[in-house]
Amino acid sequence: MSLKTNNIAEIIVKHIQGKCTASENEILRRWSEIDPRNMDLLHKMMQTKSVEQSLSIFNKFDTDTAWLNIVSKSPVKHFMSYRLWATIAASIILVLGASIFVYKNFRSGQQDPLSSRIVASANPKYKNDILPAIEGATLLLANGEKVALSGEVTIEENGHILNADNNTIVELSESTEVIYHELIVPQTHFFSFKLADGSKVWVNANSKLRFPSRFIGDSRHVYLIEGEAYFEVEKNENQPFIVETAKANIKVLGTRFNVRNYQDDFTTTLAEGKVQVYNDDNSLDLKPRQKSINRDGKLLIRDADLTKDLAWKNNIFYFRNDNLKNVMQQIENWYGVQVVVDRSLQNNATYSGEIGRDVPLSEILNMLEFTSGLNFSLEGTKLYINSKR
Repeated sequence: MSLKTNNIAEIIVKHIQGKCTASENEILRRWSEIDPRNMDLLHKMMQTKSVEQSLSIFNKFDTDTAWLNIVSKSPVKHFMSYRLWATIAASIILVLGASIFVYKNFRSGQQDPLSSRIVASANPKYKNDILPAIEGATLLLANGEKVALSGEVTIEENGHILNADNNTIVELSESTEVIYHELIVPQTHFFSFKLADGSKVWVNANSKLRFPSRFIGDSRHVYLIEGEAYFEVEKNENQPFIVETAKANIKVLGTRFNVRNYQDDFTTTLAEGKVQVYNDDNSLDLKPRQKSINRDGKLLIRDADLTKDLAWKNNIFYFRNDNLKNVMQQIENWYGVQVVVDRSLQNNATYSGEIGRDVPLSEILNMLEFTSGLNFSLEGTKLYINSKR
């Protein structure tokens, strides 16, 4: 791993959480020894108050003036562009803001409200910026108890739930009764975990999934109540895996596939293996690189664009001829904003673009402005959209 700003930022946050690996600790040690200021910065970031003060100072930093001072005072010709300078400034804000957010969560053991993730913007066009979604979910147990989850989680065959350190989070009784829990992944969050049979599930923001403490009987059932999830199912010919939704069910033996289950969008995309999608009206068998959509209750097969359909699982925003509603739905779920669209915008317009989901909201908006002709303004958690005049 190279000593890049983004890598160091991630390692610092993990260091604050006490989750660094040996190799990451070595990288952090090397980085801190490069310059005494690095060591000083690391020490300050371990103190919540100091980080908040640093962010407050940086929020008042005038990027334009600083750039002009650098250019005017230095006799050396500068090859660093203003765009790169602004990007570096944005990275510093993102690092400081993320450090505050993660450190507070780590100390309190609770998820902070969205307001804690609002940071200053390096772009004077926006009044503020918003950090991207974080890993985390709430587990609603059958007895009504709620458990906050973060990091890697595994469900053992006996139904016990373990964290990444193999410590038991939830210890269930040894009853042979199948008990269902509900995983709630709100807006601004994402989560992944292993089921009792070893199958792995990635769950997108704004999703709910019911799953059993253990799989008993001649089939394995989970329920995607709403939202989106990607499944890598452990093969078991004697116990098929079934994902149930309100619009259709998906039956597999062992495969990789994605399910979107929103009010006006039901899509099953097959990446590998074979699945059967069925409801009361019809049944379809999908092959790899195919998807099933629901059109007025009838299931239809279409060719799938795996790059687009699985982009979220690969932590990418990938828009290709998407309408504004679809684009904004993803942004709302990921950043937790309330979108206000000017009525004059054409509903039939489409938008395209690609960018990682691990960036602050302003970078997404900059990309969309460049490619779409839209104009955005951000005030707190409200995102206003109109056409460029």
